[in-house]
Amino acid sequence: MKHDSTLTPKQQSFILHYIELGNGVAAARAAGYAGNDNTLRNAASRLLTNANISKSLQEASAPALEKAQATINRVLQELAAIAFAPWKDYIKIRYDKEGNVASAKLNLTQKLAALRMLAEYLGMFNNSDKGLHIPSLALHYRPGMTEEEARQKLVAFLRNQH
Repeated sequence: MKHDSTLTPKQQSFILHYIELGNGVAAARAAGYAGNDNTLRNAASRLLTNANISKSLQEASAPALEKAQATINRVLQELAAIAFAPWKDYIKIRYDKEGNVASAKLNLTQKLAALRMLAEYLGMFNNSDKGLHIPSLALHYRPGMTEEEARQKLVAFLRNQH
């Protein structure tokens, strides 16, 4: 925090403690203001509405806010990469010793979870949707399985989800 000559040392201490603690009463106490919680609450309120203190708090908090925003953006980018990856990226193929496909598994659980997290972040669900279960979708294919057997397996899976 750069030195602001319009602020007293006690006010500057309050700013530093407020950034560290995030609590006006605790910051006022740590900065040396005296009194009970109610007195300190009033002092913190008065300090936080002071234009010079408010400006200094914004200036001192800006780097931390930029770093936090960068972290949020990075997490959202990673979630988007998972959520919007082609479904083929989620197929695991197991081969036998001769190099033939022994089994294949499509598991979209991570993709669905990432889509759900992004949708929640974007506010696409109302509050009553918060407790919804993220479905797990894993389908297995075996060589020799007919298209009809695969369809029946999918239908059975979907019926069991309810």
